[in-house]
Amino acid sequence: MDYKKCLDIIHWINPSNLKLLNIIDNTDKFRELCNAHSLWKNKQLPHGIPSLPVIDANGWCGPLLMESRLKGSILNIDLASGFSILRCESEGKDFIANNRDFSGGIARYNTGDNVTFDPNSPTTGPLPVAKSIRL
Repeated sequence: MDYKKCLDIIHWINPSNLKLLNIIDNTDKFRELCNAHSLWKNKQLPHGIPSLPVIDANGWCGPLLMESRLKGSILNIDLASGFSILRCESEGKDFIANNRDFSGGIARYNTGDNVTFDPNSPTTGPLPVAKSIRL
């Protein structure tokens, strides 16, 4: 019943979200993990569990996190305008960056330096925006 309540809330927020849950086979996975046998089996703790090390949140979730930063290089640094151009390695696209968004200050960077950056929301300009640029 709790699962049904969750689905009802998801439907109230946006009915299209239920389509996404269907695409990722969420209901099948839920049925697989939350049947009586699986719940019983998961409650049966082996005798050695107390001696196992505790896993912290970073160790538990770290391998599951998706890397959102992109790698690229600096094509142009324009001190007069206050903007620079970066080329993304994986996408082959150019990004514009405000010189204030370079970690440690723009003076630390040179044309050709390899950097990482966070892509930002689309803008009204011709190029996507790079934020939080680091060596």
